[in-house]
Amino acid sequence: TSNKQYSISRQTIQILDDLDTSGQRISLTAVLQSNDYQTTSDLQKLIDRYRAHTGNVEFKQIDPQVDRLELLGLAERIGMADAPPSQALVAEMGDKHEIVYTGFDEQAVTEAIVKVMRTDKRKVAFTTGHDEFDPEGSGERGYSKVKAQLEREGYSVEKVNLATITSTLSADTFDVLVVAGPRKPFLPQEARVLAAYVADGGSAMLMLDPTIDAGLSAVLQPWDIVPNDDLVLQPSLVGLSSSVWAQGDDYQFHTITKDMSQLNT
Repeated sequence: TSNKQYSISRQTIQILDDLDTSGQRISLTAVLQSNDYQTTSDLQKLIDRYRAHTGNVEFKQIDPQVDRLELLGLAERIGMADAPPSQALVAEMGDKHEIVYTGFDEQAVTEAIVKVMRTDKRKVAFTTGHDEFDPEGSGERGYSKVKAQLEREGYSVEKVNLATITSTLSADTFDVLVVAGPRKPFLPQEARVLAAYVADGGSAMLMLDPTIDAGLSAVLQPWDIVPNDDLVLQPSLVGLSSSVWAQGDDYQFHTITKDMSQLNT
């Protein structure tokens, strides 16, 4: 509908189209008590919208208090025979499964479907050695929450120091190599390693701050990219301070931004 109240997102529809193209089927099993009327009703309506777009999504509900044999069979398949879930949504495809324990909304369901559809574990690497944002840090320069979210979405996350690389990185070494806000320049040999990786078809995400020379011209020049020392500024709304900022508070649905809906960034 025009206000999206009874629609699923364009991204979810694309994922369901990919499911149809693959010719595979996904089984969704909700472990919910039958007297949880609101959750049961909301989830059923959501799944109906998925199934309106594809015939490759199967759905059934198990009441953990009533359907004990079915629950035990499910628990055996997902490796939880000793402690069957009392409330969960389980997505299964072949021998893979993904479990959602709370928040049975479109984002959670689609995320579970994406994870079981993946044929391999995708790798994200963050460069280190130049005072970048740290995927294992939790302070001002910490990206631990970014790492945790990527891992929840099925990615493996690691750090790489290009200064220690002794051989050429091939395009399939990582799914993406992230340079997250370096404050110190890359050494020329590091830049050459990164440039060769990109030239070979590797994917890189460069997050460069203005006024800081990251030493990556060898990576950028072949693509005719010239970073400008620009800032996006908004004067203080009350006009009483010289503080300036760029603000965003509206995000389209995506697993990357699913937890940012209540944030001003």
